[in-house]
Amino acid sequence: MINSLTSNSNSAAPSTVPPPRFLRHRRKRPFVFEPSAAPKGKRIDQE
Repeated sequence: MINSLTSNSNSAAPSTVPPPRFLRHRRKRPFVFEPSAAPKGKRIDQE
């Protein structure tokens, strides 16, 4: 029982840390890439 609790605690800690950090980084990247990709796509269409 003690081993099971320790395993769960270790698995929950790392699992909860990466998600928030990845979400924050992914949110900032799309915001900057989205506007840049929109104008580029329109320019190719106009050409």
